Amino acid sequence: MRTTAIYFDGQSSKPHKVEVQVLSDRILIQSALDLGQISRTWIKEDVKTESFSTGEKILLSYGDFPYERLEFTGSDSEGVMLNILGHESKVKKYQYWITRVGAFRLTLYSVAVLALVIYSYVFHISPFVGEQAVKLIPQRVETKVGEVMYNNMSFMFDVDSTKSELLNEFFDVCGFESEYDIRLDYASDNMVNAFAVPGGQIVVFEGLVRETECWDELAALLGHELAHVNERHSFKQLARSV
Repeated sequence: MRTTAIYFDGQSSKPHKVEVQVLSDRILIQSALDLGQISRTWIKEDVKTESFSTGEKILLSYGDFPYERLEFTGSDSEGVMLNILGHESKVKKYQYWITRVGAFRLTLYSVAVLALVIYSYVFHISPFVGEQAVKLIPQRVETKVGEVMYNNMSFMFDVDSTKSELLNEFFDVCGFESEYDIRLDYASDNMVNAFAVPGGQIVVFEGLVRETECWDELAALLGHELAHVNERHSFKQLARSV
């Protein structure tokens, strides 16, 4: 590979325009003006790669202090660096690419990677871990957790015991099946809502019951809430939150 560069001999600050030939094991440096002033050979493995610079400029150092230096700019600089890096370790190569990116773009890339990690955790890893954790927890523990949750929220509504008994009888007549001991409460509240807590407790609000127009709509409502119990949806959501 042949290109041009600016050479500093380490003895003065005077720049010299030179022609550079990059070979497999060495770098040949000759005066660009063909005056024979400069003729140097650098052994490639002795080039000091820690002096890489950022941006469009690449700076190589060679020898003992005061160092000789080659400064490359423009499109050829990238090709020179790829050639020089051939014998370097992966750490050196990563160091070079990081410094070439620049602080601003490196910050943007880091933020993008961090956002991707957070997104993956929240929407993929966390739900998966939560669901797998639920499989390891026995039903009796889930039921106990549900009882605690229900007791903590029961002050928020009034239960009509008579209608709750009728609702449970209706549920039994529907012939639903579940591995859980299903318990239904009829809440005397105009709220149009129903919910199921882990372990088999279902609460149906009077406002929602009044919205149903026939018995099969009520059966569908109870079947929907039962599905939440059987599929352990509330418990899985709790596990994800934890």
